[in-house]
Amino acid sequence: MDKKEIIRKFTEFNRFAKELFELRFVEKLKGSGYTIHAKKGEPPIAKLRGPDDEEIKAFVNDIRRFFQKGEDRLKFQKLMPYYLSGLIEESEKKIFNKVMSDYDSFNKRKSGHSINGKELTIKEILDVFLYGKVSHRTDGISEIHDQWEQGIPAMYISLKFEFIMILQSYLKLINNIVYANNQVLKKLKTE
Repeated sequence: MDKKEIIRKFTEFNRFAKELFELRFVEKLKGSGYTIHAKKGEPPIAKLRGPDDEEIKAFVNDIRRFFQKGEDRLKFQKLMPYYLSGLIEESEKKIFNKVMSDYDSFNKRKSGHSINGKELTIKEILDVFLYGKVSHRTDGISEIHDQWEQGIPAMYISLKFEFIMILQSYLKLINNIVYANNQVLKKLKTE
């Protein structure tokens, strides 16, 4: 891997990441959350604050290129061979490796949400919203999403908010990769 190729790859990744941060979804994250109001003898009423469905869909269509299965050139994992290059210093390799480790740990983490006695992982919630509603509907997964949506409304709002927070966490991971990429780019462009 030569210097020009690393500069090209990291510049491309950073450019697409910058576009993510400019989407309305990111602006709407401020003040996002949900409230649940309950009265005795009545079902609870839940209300979500933050990005709307259209903003979520636009954001997901861009951010999924960084992590979903497939051959997209922006995937986090596609940067690994570049970070193995002898042209990249150990400090930048450490930053990137930490981000990748955090990404793996985050996806496996329990969410605190349980359905039918099974505690859901972050990745399970992400996949159900991503492939059950927002990105495209995949057989099997779309049915799970629909069951969640038609179940207890307050629970669904809580799960949807968790999905939004997962996307925000992915955004932070991407930002950390951009930081590492920028450190590398700064050194390579001055050499």
